[in-house]
Amino acid sequence: MSAWSTRRQLSFVILFIVALAIIVFVVIVSNRRVPTCSDSISNQGELDVDCGGPCAKVCKVEVSDVVVIWTRIFKIREGFYDVAAYIENPNPFSVYKYVYKFRIYDADNIPVKDVMGIVNLNPHERVLLFDSGVNVGFRIPVRAFLSFPDEPLWQRAVVIEPPNLVISNERLDKTFGIALYATIINNSLEVVNDIELAAFLYDKDGNVVNVSKSRVDTLNKDEQKEIVFTWPEESSIDIVTSDIVPRVERQIGNE
Repeated sequence: MSAWSTRRQLSFVILFIVALAIIVFVVIVSNRRVPTCSDSISNQGELDVDCGGPCAKVCKVEVSDVVVIWTRIFKIREGFYDVAAYIENPNPFSVYKYVYKFRIYDADNIPVKDVMGIVNLNPHERVLLFDSGVNVGFRIPVRAFLSFPDEPLWQRAVVIEPPNLVISNERLDKTFGIALYATIINNSLEVVNDIELAAFLYDKDGNVVNVSKSRVDTLNKDEQKEIVFTWPEESSIDIVTSDIVPRVERQIGNE
């Protein structure tokens, strides 16, 4: 066999090997399972399966339970009560549309009524849950228990700094029932919408003796508005101090 024929056969063999290698490579790549955050495998540095690390989903091991600081019932008039709880989100994550339930009990520890609500929590904040004017009929409630029926869906939120809202000139008026007046000022550089205001009344020992909530729909830059909270009956407990806490939900999207 001539040298030319040998080289020609060798060239065909090399071309065949290269073509086969390309085909094998394409098959391997096309069938390769690319790691994702929904493949039910912990294969890309997640803390658990499909959560933590590069995944947006928050793992259970990353979060702590929402803390219930206190739960109280406040009488408005015969048969009608306010029920409230002060809670804290200790996590750097948000949870939206988080369902809560108050179960109200009488002195015999018999359930009187259930009250359901929904709250949105910013990272690392305290929130007043407040349901006003609960009709309990002829029953006399003495305490309430707060629970969260559903597992929260925590989100890694893109968070902006809270707006610079200032409460000033707080003053209590006990002429007719109880009224708490104050001024809210927007010292932010932009308009602030949907401002939630929580009011607390305290006795001389610093115990909460009544609460209320209100909202300011819009507050322009450098604008100020007068706000007022009222309670129909003066408490038998001497009210010494008050506090008003503004709050705005700050989540603007997911990372």
